[in-house]
Amino acid sequence: MWTPAASHASRRERSETQKNLGNALSSLGERESGTARLEEAVSAYRNALKEWTQERVALDAAMSTGNQGVAMMLLAERKNDPAMAGEALKQIEEAFQLTRTGRSCAECRFLPSPPDRGPRSPR
Repeated sequence: MWTPAASHASRRERSETQKNLGNALSSLGERESGTARLEEAVSAYRNALKEWTQERVALDAAMSTGNQGVAMMLLAERKNDPAMAGEALKQIEEAFQLTRTGRSCAECRFLPSPPDRGPRSPR
C-alpha cells in the first residue's frame, strides 16, 4: 500500500543507490584512462541530488555535490575543458560551505569573513 512516508523512503533509497553508484563509477573512472565512467558518475550524482536538496538532507546533498565536483574535475582534466573545471570547482566550494556552515554559497556572502591570521610560516 502506498503511503507518503513509504514514497519518501523509496525516493531516499533511490538517491542513496545513485550516490553509491556514483562513488563506484568515480572510483573506476579514476583508474581508467577514458571518460565514460566519470561521465556516468556525474550523471549518477545528479540523479541522487534530485532528491537530496539542501533543505531536506543538507549533509547528503553536500557530499553528493562535492563528489560530483571531484568527478567533474577529473573529467575536465581528461577533456582539457577549463569551463568544466570552473564548474567543478564551484561545486566543490559549494559542498565545502554546506558542510562548514550548513548554508549554501549564495547565503555565505552575508556571513562575516574569518579573521585574518596574517602570513603563514613555512613548515
